[in-house]
Amino acid sequence: MSPQPPPPLPPPNTPQGHSFSIAGLLGDSALAGHFTNGAMAIFRLAPQDYHRFHFPLSGTVRSITNIPGRLYTVNPVAINSKVDVFGENKRAVVLIENPVFGVVAFVAVGATVVGSIVFTAEVCVWVWNGD
Repeated sequence: MSPQPPPPLPPPNTPQGHSFSIAGLLGDSALAGHFTNGAMAIFRLAPQDYHRFHFPLSGTVRSITNIPGRLYTVNPVAINSKVDVFGENKRAVVLIENPVFGVVAFVAVGATVVGSIVFTAEVCVWVWNGD
């Protein structure tokens, strides 16, 4: 029995209800088309949190794209403002090909005081969930 595709999602919104563009987040409108009606999750690290990225699933890294940008704060007040931190802040988009889910985009967004984004994995290398 093959898994059923998820139901279509409403237009992407931040948890606070301010719309943003998946094309803006990914920095590529053609790539954004690949994720139409896909699922997404947003996780925010507070300044006191552990600041290391770990891959959310196992798979082969297909690309790592660095997108220059601002370093606005991502605190709840900023997220609720008219500033599009997901489309304007510095970002790194990692495409991971997983045998179950297909291609997944993992996007790290920089912010004030935590502006460096470094991945230790390389393109065409298998990564494990949690690496």
